[in-house]
Amino acid sequence: VKDSKTFIVDFTESIADQATVTGLTVKIAGSTVKPTTATVTGGKLTVTTKDDFATTDSIVVEFKSTNLVDANNNKVKDGSVSN
Repeated sequence: VKDSKTFIVDFTESIADQATVTGLTVKIAGSTVKPTTATVTGGKLTVTTKDDFATTDSIVVEFKSTNLVDANNNKVKDGSVSN
């Protein structure tokens, strides 16, 4: 968690930079929220939400048919990550 509206997802492999990420669903404390921005720079996904969340809230990011790829152009598989 970077601040009350932004969190970073780090992958085991570096992800290619992407100005606009598609195929994400974000759930904070069990509720689906729409990210205001989701970008990849430096191999990490940065997500900013409209509303504040607490650092203790559970965060789940689901990937489904996302446009994210690694350095070898392998697509990120459908699945989810959580804190």
